[in-house]
Amino acid sequence: MRGIRGAGIVLAIALLTAPAAPGQGKEAAPNFKLKNAAGKAVELSKLNGKLVVVNFWATWCGPCVGEMKYLQAAHDSLASRGLEILSVSLDRTPADVRRFRTGAWKMPWLQAYVSGASGDPQMRDLEITILPRTMLIGRDGKILAVDEELRGDALLPTLRHALEGQEGR
Repeated sequence: MRGIRGAGIVLAIALLTAPAAPGQGKEAAPNFKLKNAAGKAVELSKLNGKLVVVNFWATWCGPCVGEMKYLQAAHDSLASRGLEILSVSLDRTPADVRRFRTGAWKMPWLQAYVSGASGDPQMRDLEITILPRTMLIGRDGKILAVDEELRGDALLPTLRHALEGQEGR
């Protein structure tokens, strides 16, 4: 258990420091296992071999909702090249996310839900204290970029650069 907590601390330090340039990440992303709205397991390690954007968000978070158009554009243009998006909702109930997805943003990518997010040990270990929180994990499981490099107009160029650097691996 101490190793998992230590890995969470390493991720938290990586998330709180200046973002690494795509392809220059050094820290391995710690595995986490969450559930989707239907209760089925969603595990980060099952996505090894893909470039993964992990986006921690909530329907009540204005900046999070503002990022949806950029995530949708990334999904639409890069999913066929191996990009996977995992949105982790910190809403009160899975029903909040289901209602949100019936509106403008269908979010046709992987979804996970954290019940009681503020008290969830994995979220505490990852130090997810602000939203949105976004990280890019390479095919090798290492953190390539975090937060600002993955927001707004910076998202697509960062992802394209990372994909070019990781194709063929």
